[in-house]
Amino acid sequence: EKLNHLDINFLLLNDDDYSDTSHYLINLKRSSADIKLVDQLTKRISSSHFWDSVLISEFIKKYKRLHEHNVGSHFLIELQASSLVDKTLIKFLLASLKSLKNRPLVTILAPHTILDTAYAQLNQLNQALHVIDCSIGITGFKPSKHSIKQALSLQSKYIVFSAQWVESINENDKSFSTLTKYLEDQGVNVILP
Repeated sequence: EKLNHLDINFLLLNDDDYSDTSHYLINLKRSSADIKLVDQLTKRISSSHFWDSVLISEFIKKYKRLHEHNVGSHFLIELQASSLVDKTLIKFLLASLKSLKNRPLVTILAPHTILDTAYAQLNQLNQALHVIDCSIGITGFKPSKHSIKQALSLQSKYIVFSAQWVESINENDKSFSTLTKYLEDQGVNVILP
């Protein structure tokens, strides 16, 4: 069997005249049949590692083909927690990003859960990313004093709030706008789900 055609999406997050930088969320379109096939074939490795490797490879190929001369773009790439602690995948990610000419601004979006399970490893990755002018962001973020402190200590450039957390907020609750303003004052770009 073989995989269907894989397509990578560059979803433009901002479409305004106020910013010189275009922000793109990168994701991979794949069919349920492709996911099932890969799950059957990847007995020795996690299927999330496989898909994250494909996402990185496809991003690099498409960037080289279409965007390498397009300076002023910022790309957000969401990877799974298990991939972010896998040394082989991290080496592949860093080498892939280093291979780019006119290296773009790239933020790797890490799931909020990794803050509690593998903060030290995420911090090491963050340091390696900073060396090549890339950064870490947090997705599915559920704020607490501790998680906010961790995100700020990582110098997260982006935080994507958890959709469940946002839905649970009372419309009249001013703490959300206060928190958003605080994070933005700290240099964090806040993205609503």
